[in-house]
Amino acid sequence: MSTAVPRITPKRIDVEVAGSTLPVARLDLPGVPRGAVILLGEADRLGDRVVELMNGLAEHGYESLAADLGALGTLRDDAAAIAGLSALIDHLGDARDWHGQQIGVIGFGYGGRIALRAAAELDLGAAVSISPSDLSGSHDGRPALTDSARPVDTPWLGMFGAFDDDAPPAAVARLRERLTDPSPAYTEFVTYPGVDGDFFHESAEALGHAAMFDSWQRVIEWFNLRVVPRPTPRAEIWSLKQAISHS
Repeated sequence: MSTAVPRITPKRIDVEVAGSTLPVARLDLPGVPRGAVILLGEADRLGDRVVELMNGLAEHGYESLAADLGALGTLRDDAAAIAGLSALIDHLGDARDWHGQQIGVIGFGYGGRIALRAAAELDLGAAVSISPSDLSGSHDGRPALTDSARPVDTPWLGMFGAFDDDAPPAAVARLRERLTDPSPAYTEFVTYPGVDGDFFHESAEALGHAAMFDSWQRVIEWFNLRVVPRPTPRAEIWSLKQAISHS
């Protein structure tokens, strides 16, 4: 008889961002976690799945924060959203001593748009955008991502559904051209056939289930390869001994 893996309930906290309060879920791990991940979602797209995703990250050794930057009223202002993300990074540093290359970011929808912007503007270990919004059109005054995206310094993975009306193949191709050659860091594009932009949810359809499963595997592999792990106490002692022996 198999035993179900217990689910961890994230803490609910508030993070101050430029005079506003942002509700955040935080999942801490005991011992020496591998790294930290910030999830940027949209409440109407992720819903309860955010807790499942945070627990999925915990299974691979990642602590996490989850927030909907839209709660700050930032959906028309990418710069304000980046400031909100920076506040979350600072919170991880103050509360859990995570910094820069030890942190990964994954965004869904508008959060995916900000994860791509962050890959160009912030010092991070890795970034992932799932169905980033506004690739080819302008909604609520936001510029098209194909026009506003900049070359990235953080390794970035973008994943899209082939039937996503907000990410037509031509727009994905234009974004690829904008990022691939000039970006100092590695970028990768994945498009799933036969699914829309919500492919990261569980589905009874074969293509939907395959896209959900494959995309999550790619997320974990992306972070495992690029987010710098926190050294264990034994590793720190070994490094100290190595330094002393070569001094």
